[in-house]
Amino acid sequence: MTPVTTWTRKVKQPRGGYLPVSFMQVTRFDDGCELNPKENLNPGTIGTSVDYLSRVLSGHDAHDVFALPLFGAENIGCDYSAKKYLASIIMFSEDEFGVPIVFDADEDIPSELIHAGVNLSRFDIAFKTSNEYYLDSLLGEVHIDEPTEQNIRIMLRRILSFRRRHNIMDAESKLLSYKCFPGLGGEDCLSGEADIVTDDAIWDCKAMKAQLRATYTAQLLAYYAMLFHLNNRSMVSSIQNGCFNPNVDTPADFTLGFFNPRENAEYSIAVSKLNPAIFDSLAKDMVNSLYMY
Repeated sequence: MTPVTTWTRKVKQPRGGYLPVSFMQVTRFDDGCELNPKENLNPGTIGTSVDYLSRVLSGHDAHDVFALPLFGAENIGCDYSAKKYLASIIMFSEDEFGVPIVFDADEDIPSELIHAGVNLSRFDIAFKTSNEYYLDSLLGEVHIDEPTEQNIRIMLRRILSFRRRHNIMDAESKLLSYKCFPGLGGEDCLSGEADIVTDDAIWDCKAMKAQLRATYTAQLLAYYAMLFHLNNRSMVSSIQNGCFNPNVDTPADFTLGFFNPRENAEYSIAVSKLNPAIFDSLAKDMVNSLYMY
């Protein structure tokens, strides 16, 4: 199985990318908050933690949200610690009847919830890699200083506001995949998890310091292709034969977008504005060259 993130790093995109970031509409929001410039955790750890915790705060079951970190912890014999963190998360994110709480953007997010969420999220890497360098770093508990905790809290509130703004509090992530059809490509499988999938949009939340790049926009386009166009043999054949139209079988005004809580900014584009030739190029690359990776 090839992760979408791996495929987008290896595939050779047209100059500027399949979907140049400059083509997307950028909307920035001002919540009156500034992130602290210094953090005592690396941006990747913070980004992963914000991703997992934002789903819990949106009212999703903690067991389901943290399934991969729990598997990862079990793989390296840290399941006791992982279950301890999960219990703490549940204590602060469910009501007395065990029903997940939907947090408001202006609601207090307990420190205990953030600390447990960060420590449990770290085991995500143990599910995705066997590299001992990364796995050794998971031993013990990480300390989160006050500026870092406050940054995480601000970013979580921004994601909650983003979800409210688009009325997608109950929207869930979706595991998408494309299995090459025999005779039409390789036998490999491409897969990835889109953060938010609704009837009219795919959104990816990325809490990152780096600027949005073409590898990320290609990832979003790949999710879209797997959702609508790479799920049957006839559609794949039409892609290979140059008869592909990205607007076919797609809901009107379908949107692809990113939300970066560090910037408090949305990047979005309507599928109807996509260049069919560029999208055709991406779809063909997915169909024809996946087996190479």
